[in-house]
Amino acid sequence: MKKTVNKILCVLLLAVMLFTLLPAFAALTANATEIVASGYCGGEGDGTNLSWTVDSDGLVTISCEGPMQDFGYYDVVWRSSSSFDSRVKAVVVEEGVTSIGAYAFHECRALASVSLPDSLTLIGNSAFSCCLALQEITIPEQVADIGDSAFASCESLTAVTIPGSVKTIGNIAFSHCRSLQTLTLNDGLERLGGTAFGYCTSPPSATATRWA
Repeated sequence: MKKTVNKILCVLLLAVMLFTLLPAFAALTANATEIVASGYCGGEGDGTNLSWTVDSDGLVTISCEGPMQDFGYYDVVWRSSSSFDSRVKAVVVEEGVTSIGAYAFHECRALASVSLPDSLTLIGNSAFSCCLALQEITIPEQVADIGDSAFASCESLTAVTIPGSVKTIGNIAFSHCRSLQTLTLNDGLERLGGTAFGYCTSPPSATATRWA
């Protein structure tokens, strides 16, 4: 009889513990990051040379090797249904990716953080244009070309570092970056597009004035 009572008490105690822990477990599960969309975005062959994911925190991750495809104005595969995308908040482009395609993150207005790999050599036309929350960008050391309007109208952008590997900065590449205050350019630039830094109404540092 005593053993039966002890078993019943153990079962009741276990039930109480599970009932107590269930809300915490449910909250933990609800807050877990999960992949909400995925696909391919490569610019070689059938496009499977690069893959992409978007998680529930708004992080876009680009993986594998080679160039990214160029996109049309509203054809970006990781967009939500809105053209003024609020889903994308951060971007990580992993090592092995060699280019950011045209319009890849155009009008991702909530995008605040971008991590680019050392393997990158090209940033396409309008790749990050109108990313209104983006405040700082460092161009990797192997990038040779920054396309037309690549960072145009990034109105919160305050600091840009461009390495000596960059040979070409396209037309209006950083135009209307109204908060730009610090611009670092190194030797090696061969072509600066028209009004590349036009309409940057916060005067940039002395290192940039000769390129205005």
